[in-house]
Amino acid sequence: MNLAGVDVGKNFLSRRDGGLKRAYPREKRWLNEREEMVMVDRKSPLSARNKVKKVLEVANAELGSADIKDEDLWAPLPPVVDRAIQAKGRKKKDKEVADSAGERFKAFLHLEGERCIGFCLAEKIGSANRVIEPSSENEHQTEVGSAVRSSSISVSSEVDVVLLGIARIWTSKSYRGRGVASDLLETARGNFFYGLEVSKDLVAFSQPTESGGKLAERWFGCKTGWHVYGAQI
Repeated sequence: MNLAGVDVGKNFLSRRDGGLKRAYPREKRWLNEREEMVMVDRKSPLSARNKVKKVLEVANAELGSADIKDEDLWAPLPPVVDRAIQAKGRKKKDKEVADSAGERFKAFLHLEGERCIGFCLAEKIGSANRVIEPSSENEHQTEVGSAVRSSSISVSSEVDVVLLGIARIWTSKSYRGRGVASDLLETARGNFFYGLEVSKDLVAFSQPTESGGKLAERWFGCKTGWHVYGAQI
């Protein structure tokens, strides 16, 4: 198990102004001045995307998650204008809206010095199922999760519209309990779409582990009512 974060090297940090974007939650709770967050997407330098792959491999190993191929991780979505952004009445250039809608995945890294101590992989999705209280009398529910991932929750069979999926959320063991994961979630929903902060009820988790389910409950502030989805990799 990784204890002190994943080494991303000095070159990664020195190049953050040459293609990487800083991304922060609305309320920052930095532990020290060496910490910052960056966002990496399919348009970022290859070197940065390779570092994301390195961190993702560690996260997948600890979470028991499947690998994601590069052609899936950095593939664009059809460049359509996002209806939710239109509904918000945002005035943007067509190209900016198309670029935002065309990104499938974006990676958010919480850095301390040369090490990545937290990681969130978010993706644009369109639908998810609401978590509900398990009940033998409820005909409109199903179980998600598996024994391997130590998580089993009940969800409604009805599908709701959502915008943002949390495909992976990971914190290095030595930094857990410090709000790193919560900061990453806030950063993802505030920076994934250009000029639009996604409300929590439009965010879904991808079949969380047991610890991921507890994180979701804390972040959403409730045991039920939030959303989960099946990652389409």
